[in-house]
Amino acid sequence: MGAIVLFGILGTAIITLTFLPALSISVFRLAGYGQKAGGKSSAMEPSPAPGE
Repeated sequence: MGAIVLFGILGTAIITLTFLPALSISVFRLAGYGQKAGGKSSAMEPSPAPGE
């Protein structure tokens, strides 16, 4: 009986640690967070060199 509870808690912890970050990233992308005003992501264009 105790092993069932232990594995249940362990399984819940694994699902929480793997599913929630992926779900959060998906929701943020769907909502449009992380995009510039022009609609382009900051990862799509190179950073300017220092002094430019």
